[in-house]
Amino acid sequence: MTNMGRGNTGDWNIGNNNTGDWNTGHNNTGNNNTGHWNTGGVNTGDRNTGYFNTGNDNTGHWNIGNRNTGFFNTFHPKEVYCFNKPVDYDEYINAQFPKWLLSIQMVEAIPTDPAWERKKGKPSIFSVQQLLKKKDFKQACREAFSKATPEDIE
Repeated sequence: MTNMGRGNTGDWNIGNNNTGDWNTGHNNTGNNNTGHWNTGGVNTGDRNTGYFNTGNDNTGHWNIGNRNTGFFNTFHPKEVYCFNKPVDYDEYINAQFPKWLLSIQMVEAIPTDPAWERKKGKPSIFSVQQLLKKKDFKQACREAFSKATPEDIE
């Protein structure tokens, strides 16, 4: 019943911002995760999604290794897919991506509070009701690209 760390929800967590029970590390969601940013349960490592994964960046269940997708994989893939084409992982990790990719916004906040315009310039008023609208991925990319400077596109 005791948590060690800050921002934990659940029981017996060690670390910060964990949701669920018996997590060790930070920002885990689910139960019995060890490491950071895991979603699911009984994952060991970082950034795993699913259950019973060991290693980093796995999606699925019962994977051992890094960057596996699916079930019962035991190796480290040498390729990743970018734009539906296989790319050597080392080339991908060392690639220079254009800065405009970092400005893609998949969610748009739409104010619903009629007093929004009055509150906007007053930092002492911080509670504003909003709806979150999910954007289409391709449309979000087009919007980000259209707002980019020439330096952001290089």
